Amino acid sequence: MRTTTGLRIGAAAATAATGTIVALAILPGGASAAFDPAFSAQCQGTTTIQGRGASFQRTAHLAWGASSVVANPAAATAVGFGYATAGSGGCASFKLAADGGTNSVSFDPQGSGEGRGVVGATTSPDATAGSPKGNPGVRKTALQFGAADEPPKPAEIAAANNGPDQIAGTADDAVLYTVPVAQSSVATVVQLPNGCTVPNNAQSRRITRAALEGAFAASPDFSTWGQILPNIAGVDAAGTTACKAKVFKRVVRLDSSGTTYAQKNYLRDIKSSDFPTSLGNTAWPADTGASAVVRADANGGGSLMDKLKLQTTDGGISYADLATARSKGFDTAAGAAGDTDSTIWLSVERKGDGVYQSPALNDVNGTTDTGANCKNVTYKDVTTGALPTVQQSWYDVTGSASAADYPVCALTYELVWEDLAKANVGHAAGDPDYTQAQARGVKDYLGYILNVTGGQAALAPAGYQGLPTVVGGAAQSGSVLAVARAAQQSLTWNKQTVVDPGTGGGGTGTTPTTPTTPTTPVTPTTPVTPTTPVTPTTPVKPSTPAVVKPKVSVSKAAAVKGRKVTLSVSPSAAGKVSVSATTGSGKKKVTVLSGSATAKKAGALKITLKPTSKGKKALKSGKKAKIAFKVTYTNADGSKTSVTKTISVKIKG
Repeated sequence: MRTTTGLRIGAAAATAATGTIVALAILPGGASAAFDPAFSAQCQGTTTIQGRGASFQRTAHLAWGASSVVANPAAATAVGFGYATAGSGGCASFKLAADGGTNSVSFDPQGSGEGRGVVGATTSPDATAGSPKGNPGVRKTALQFGAADEPPKPAEIAAANNGPDQIAGTADDAVLYTVPVAQSSVATVVQLPNGCTVPNNAQSRRITRAALEGAFAASPDFSTWGQILPNIAGVDAAGTTACKAKVFKRVVRLDSSGTTYAQKNYLRDIKSSDFPTSLGNTAWPADTGASAVVRADANGGGSLMDKLKLQTTDGGISYADLATARSKGFDTAAGAAGDTDSTIWLSVERKGDGVYQSPALNDVNGTTDTGANCKNVTYKDVTTGALPTVQQSWYDVTGSASAADYPVCALTYELVWEDLAKANVGHAAGDPDYTQAQARGVKDYLGYILNVTGGQAALAPAGYQGLPTVVGGAAQSGSVLAVARAAQQSLTWNKQTVVDPGTGGGGTGTTPTTPTTPTTPVTPTTPVTPTTPVTPTTPVKPSTPAVVKPKVSVSKAAAVKGRKVTLSVSPSAAGKVSVSATTGSGKKKVTVLSGSATAKKAGALKITLKPTSKGKKALKSGKKAKIAFKVTYTNADGSKTSVTKTISVKIKG
């Protein structure tokens, strides 16, 4: 795994070291270290951006002013990012087109697995059954950010950072950030069988820890409605079976989901033997025969709730983020004790004190106080007892052991590149390059999301809760919000070279050799913090110095397996190098290899060239080929130069 020199969580490190509080309510997007002058200020040079991932975040992005597309579409409305003040992190260019806006944000809520796939944070190739739709290290550059409630594991972060070649220390390396953006509760929801009712009172609409775990584990001790909801009453619609004796269905997500991940974290805390860490995200105990789970028809929490509503004969138990559950009618309708509402959520027993808590601050449909009951939940990595840095894995960070509020609260994260320019190598075929305007847009949108009076204030009315912890309108030193905000301020474009800080984080059980946690920060030698911003008039661009006369030379070529060739070149400074290789002459001349790479500095650079369709035929394994390599180098100011060198290469199959 790689990181960028000088980015040791700037403000978080400063606050942890000094004990001061970083005020976020009035802090805008933050100055940028290496953006060009035309993009260096908040909202300057931004453009339309797109993301994909956790369905848990769908309603939050709608509240932040984005549109929802593909998996669960909804149009953007006149709220959020484009309509907030500059001090709250807003950018007016993101208003609706009818209000004069020129840019937009769209979000595709296809699940956490898809979100990790956006940035190549997967160790499974696309062909593997059940894997996220992506390949290790391959970035889907048509999308500028991913989203996940089940954050990447250390190996998945390393896969994302190491790029398509999966080799550390090469030109396709980049730095992935896992940035917390919100928290919410995972509601336990039920569809009662037709003809069955549960009294509308606190004692009846609740479930014990043992019953909740047993229900999802398909335990014979908790397989009927009477075993999990003792006060259920009535006879089923067929008039043949008492509701207490009816066997319910477990209704679960189709896709790899962070909501499932959070639910299983809590169930594992109750009985780890039923829900071991080795149990895959989409796997469930006793998933065979009559006890088999019912799966949603499509990705996302909305499809899951739709599937649950269809279980009117036997009834079903399921789970969903609070916002989705409320939007699908699983809250408690205002009514008397004889309320016959059959789609409800349940209060869940908290660990230790036996107190039952609702997932919502207010159960009643249509109230303004719709936020998640997670205000006082504490999160920590169970392997270290502290919070990771944003370069590390948050996979083992949980709030399940918190003694406050609802027991199944979870963080949700944006997956963003510390430097989009560094991630602009080896992306998926046919995808466009990232642009500096997109990097500016991601930085500013994330700045709005993490602003106390901006995106964080919009969360509770949408069924979520802001990140912990805010005191007097500011982020408490070392808190989740402080760590996230400092990460946003360090987002940049084409900044510095990449070095190895170690991985660490959840899921490893080990501590990195040079950890950078908010409580014991490692201060960079040349930090760029929000308290000492580099202004647009004096941008720092250490990796893109001005070059008057660009030069590039070619030293050697070496064949590698798969008819690929590694070409060694030396550009005169940082910039983009592209190569087109041909064999033959005249009408028989064909392009057999191509490739490109971004040089972070002057000097030696290796580029792996892949065979074209014609190259796969023309380049014979074991045979020498005389190949003309045309190398084009473009430096930071746009100046270009080309050089061609012919080299004989013995091809490897």
